Amino acid sequence: MRSLRGRLLLATMLVLAGMWLLWSCLYIASMTSEHTGWWEKSMRDITYQIITSLPENIDSLPAGSRRLQLRPDQEVGRDELSFQIWTSDGTSLLRSLESPAIPLRPNFQSGFSIEEVDGRKWRVYSAQDASGKVFVQTGIPWDAAKMSLKHWIKGAFLAALVVFITLALTLKAVVRWSLKPVTCLQHDMAERQEFDLTPLSTKKLPLELKPLIESFNRLLLRIDTAINNERQFIADAAHELRTPMAAIQTHAQVAAGSATAEETRAALARLITAVERGTRLTQQLLDSARLESNYGLKHERVDLVRVVKLVADEFDIVAQQRQQIIHIDAQPCFVYGDVDELGILLRNLLDNALRYSGAGSRIELICGTAPSTDGITLCVRDNGPGVPDPEQRARIFERFYRADQDHRRGSGIGLSLVRRIAHSHGAELEVTDGLDNRGLCISVHFPLLKNDSPKESL
Repeated sequence: MRSLRGRLLLATMLVLAGMWLLWSCLYIASMTSEHTGWWEKSMRDITYQIITSLPENIDSLPAGSRRLQLRPDQEVGRDELSFQIWTSDGTSLLRSLESPAIPLRPNFQSGFSIEEVDGRKWRVYSAQDASGKVFVQTGIPWDAAKMSLKHWIKGAFLAALVVFITLALTLKAVVRWSLKPVTCLQHDMAERQEFDLTPLSTKKLPLELKPLIESFNRLLLRIDTAINNERQFIADAAHELRTPMAAIQTHAQVAAGSATAEETRAALARLITAVERGTRLTQQLLDSARLESNYGLKHERVDLVRVVKLVADEFDIVAQQRQQIIHIDAQPCFVYGDVDELGILLRNLLDNALRYSGAGSRIELICGTAPSTDGITLCVRDNGPGVPDPEQRARIFERFYRADQDHRRGSGIGLSLVRRIAHSHGAELEVTDGLDNRGLCISVHFPLLKNDSPKESL
């Protein structure tokens, strides 16, 4: 059953039904015992009253004495309780109208017993007077006692059933009233327009549901933020791709209209540069989208030196074409993270250093333990022009920001990816001067793995 209302009603009704059945069984047992005890007490009390009410010469009365009669306008009811008075020699002195002619208890012993008289069971109580000459017996037919008890139990059962049904209807109304805020919340959600991620109202909600709705509202807020970021990202990406696409078209048209081979080669060289820029921008956009989709993935122990060497090998040909030197100073070190994301981080740092430091420059990749920070440091530094303005240095990690607006080779995405990956790995970024007191140095400080335990480094 998926309905919360139905579950509450079903569970409550099952508990009530179980308690009602248990109460009924206990009540029937109690009533049976009480009813039997009441009859026995009545029989004993009546027997004692008869004995103490008889005259001492009751045994001298002749057997079969004439009975008194009621007036004609008075009807004789059926007696459930009968009594008999006998002498010690077995002579019947007196008996009730419905009583059998023979003794209810033939052996005249005192106390309670069940006797069969004329094919009918009786519950009998017998007692004698102090002289032992007179015996008084009272009795009730067993079927009459059972009928009376059954009638009594039936009345109590019907009364309890009425109470149970009334309570069930009341509980149904109470559950419906209690869940009315949830129903209103359901209607509110059903009437919302597409992409309406406004937080749900928590007013008048039960205390048990309020934390759930607040958690749901926080989720809606994160989804709304993600959607807005995605929209902004698509808009920015479209804007950024427009420039290289226009440049590619222009250079292609110039190459097609060139009159000499030299002009064609020059136009094709510019076309290749524009294609490279568009390719780099596209790759960075894809990396950014990948980071969004991989948020929260489980990290593992990564050999950072291996990542450094693999990325450096990728850029080796590009560096040789520009007469640039990539120097690696790496000590054995491990970090806790995603190897692909760390590759993207280092790839963007190295690409940024190679493009901005210029031809014939020198780039160093340093990886190892930093005693000053009690962690692992990855450093990429060069001897290029750098970013001397402190205000620009503070903004180089912003998406689509370029430190030099006149220098359009960069996309403004690479370092923003570096910042996001560093934060997802619990690392800190530091920007200082590069080689020879010039250029730029970007350091990434990772937390140290203790005893090679990833959990301890988080």
